[in-house]
Amino acid sequence: MPKSAREYGITEIFYSIQGEGFYSGMPAIFIRLAGCNDNCDFCDTDYSLKVRMTAKEILDKCAEWVNCSNIIFTGGEPLLQVDLELVKAFHLLNYSMYVETNGSVDISKELKGYLWVTCSPKFLPIQIVKERIDELKLLYNEQGRYMPTDFDNWEGCKKYLQPVFGVTEKGTVKYVKDHPEWFLSVQAHKFIGVE
Repeated sequence: MPKSAREYGITEIFYSIQGEGFYSGMPAIFIRLAGCNDNCDFCDTDYSLKVRMTAKEILDKCAEWVNCSNIIFTGGEPLLQVDLELVKAFHLLNYSMYVETNGSVDISKELKGYLWVTCSPKFLPIQIVKERIDELKLLYNEQGRYMPTDFDNWEGCKKYLQPVFGVTEKGTVKYVKDHPEWFLSVQAHKFIGVE
């Protein structure tokens, strides 16, 4: 059990299903870390600080869902806070861990060793080393800074194109049909009405 008194800024911790990407449909405990280093005008997420918790307090909260061993670190930008202390604590309890990052913070090889990394770049230069990404999830809004062609040389990761909910579904489907190296990702949790 971690002994450090370091506290992490938390927006919420909840149990739901992964609604997007490669692991869509997987039950998981979501740890939404507070704060972000971006300010996307289409963001639909509250990542404001609600509480500060130590690693032990986070682990104790997650233990309430005894049947689930999947942890998804999300945000905001979770890599501003996720560190070896936290992931090693979960690893010792046999949790599988996933992180959803905007790609603006690089990830060390050691930290990557514990995590499935989903990179969803928005409007910042991508700092994360592409060789450490398992899954690329690009929001497709047809006017964004990044377009799918910007990632033609990103090999070795699964590529998902996701429409901005309620806005670009038809355009995204058309692009995926014309470019089979991309897969469609929809926000399934929104369609079925869960968090």
